Amino acid sequence: MFVLSPAHHSSRHRHRIGAIQLPPLHEWIQAIFPDVPPRLDEGTTEQRYFFRNTFSGAVAVVEFRKHEMLFECENASTIAIIKENITRFANYRRISLEEFVTPSEATIGSFLSLVSKL
Repeated sequence: MFVLSPAHHSSRHRHRIGAIQLPPLHEWIQAIFPDVPPRLDEGTTEQRYFFRNTFSGAVAVVEFRKHEMLFECENASTIAIIKENITRFANYRRISLEEFVTPSEATIGSFLSLVSKL
């Protein structure tokens, strides 16, 4: 598990998702990220996963519960890729999405400091 320091700066992207339960959201995360468990534990009401980019070291956090998904990362391109995939899955199921984005200016400097160490 990754521990995010108080100095961890990330942009947040929140989706409010129409009438959908946790298992399909979990399937979407499985399709986007590697090494996600095949199914949720019985009675799970929300789930959180942490992923670290092996190249840059940027951490992506994905959290979801019934009708809502939140993802945040220092890397704007990671957020764009997740958003694109979630939108595609929702369109396929004809589910409406309501998006809320909270960009962080500190994200740029934080990500560049990760990449400059390479």
